[in-house]
Amino acid sequence: MLKSRDAQINYLNIGLMFMSASLAFFMPFETFLFAYAFLGPLHYLTEISWLHDRQYFSKGKYDFTFLLFIGVALSIAAFANDFESLNFDLYPPLVDAKIDFVKWYYSMSFGDIFIMLALFSAILFVLFKDLKIKIASILIMYIIVYFSFNLDLDLLGLFILIGLFSVALFVFVKNLYIKIACIALLYIGIYFNYSPDWFGLDTEFLSQEEILEANSEKNSFKNSSVVFALTSLVPTLIHVYLFTGLFMLFGALKSRSKTGLLSIAFFILIPVVLVFSLPVKKDGNYLSSYGTEAYYAEGTGFFNTNVSILRQFDLTPNMTNKDYINNFVKDSSEKEELSLMWKDSLNKDFIIQNQEHPYYMKSIALADAKNGSQKDNWWSLVFFSEIGIMLMRFIAFAYLYHYLNWFSKTEVIRWHKVPKIRFIGVISLWLISCGLYAYDYAIGLSFLFFLSFTHVLLEFPLNVTSIIGIGKETRAIIKNGFAKKE
Repeated sequence: MLKSRDAQINYLNIGLMFMSASLAFFMPFETFLFAYAFLGPLHYLTEISWLHDRQYFSKGKYDFTFLLFIGVALSIAAFANDFESLNFDLYPPLVDAKIDFVKWYYSMSFGDIFIMLALFSAILFVLFKDLKIKIASILIMYIIVYFSFNLDLDLLGLFILIGLFSVALFVFVKNLYIKIACIALLYIGIYFNYSPDWFGLDTEFLSQEEILEANSEKNSFKNSSVVFALTSLVPTLIHVYLFTGLFMLFGALKSRSKTGLLSIAFFILIPVVLVFSLPVKKDGNYLSSYGTEAYYAEGTGFFNTNVSILRQFDLTPNMTNKDYINNFVKDSSEKEELSLMWKDSLNKDFIIQNQEHPYYMKSIALADAKNGSQKDNWWSLVFFSEIGIMLMRFIAFAYLYHYLNWFSKTEVIRWHKVPKIRFIGVISLWLISCGLYAYDYAIGLSFLFFLSFTHVLLEFPLNVTSIIGIGKETRAIIKNGFAKKE
């Protein structure tokens, strides 16, 4: 009976995958917008409730508060950044304070640092119960990550270094005099090694080339694909696709379900076919003006995520000769001369393939080099280009199935077991969330950022548990075979 029930659930999930893929194929942007606005909040609320009843899969009772703190910090910064685009009125000196805060927050890469810290701390929360080990490890990780993103030890960095070192002493050392002596030695060491004006590294003995090289290394690290994946994709596509797949795989291996493994195979194959095999017709996808504007959401929406992915992984097509002439040649006589020179290639929309060619450039560079806003430059690539639609198909499939897969697990959620007061609260908050999105998508995104992002952070220990569980179950299968011991 259990096997039959398990098979039914897995076949249902495969059906949900095909439904998600069909909607993502015909109207990728609208599918995503609907799923994120109306299914998303209910998913966040019910999953947080479920995680809370299971102590967030961590060994410490209050470990989740650290992840909650990171969610609050990220949300405050995001909301402050959205004030201007959402047309909220602020008056001096609040305007200057908000601008300075946002500029300082993003210049210090705190968003990226906090996400990486959350990932690392989730591993600690799953593996260790001892509070001292967790605190010390998080402090060490913070120092490593902070100075990886900020190589120059500025005033804030100095205070953070002293503060973290002091906290470690307070945790592990009882003798007051030893604590004072260690902090004093640290202070003296910093003072004599760095410029006393406290504005950064003493560059008096550094050449301009050495300074430029240091900045180049820092920027190279910040812009690397690994950092981009950990900081930008983990809370978005990796969360809804990869972590969903790992959770499904852990369940299939743990229950030794063949139909569960079959659903994993479809979970991998369906988006591959959806993105790479099915033809893309620029005029064959439903896309309303509301869809484009809601996806852009006054600059606060997911439009920037698509742009970041296209730019980071160099997914845009090569620029043609015609593109170069139309966008970069201002002189009319030169434009005419080049048009005649490349007449045949213009007629064929010839793409410059030789990277050593003086006019070689990717359209990604074309978009960035144009005058105007990011919206003006990337609009057609995100919404109407072949690669833009292919990317959106995957995003829409991943998000819609992520939500549907969760709601299909009625035995996991156990609606009938949820306390009535909490159930009423969940439904009430969900209805308010839907109302905000229906009223204005940009306002909904800004006000519900905390809920959506925090549920991602609170799920990290579960993701770690799934990965560890997959390893354990795989070893057991290799040792004892696929049949589960009774």
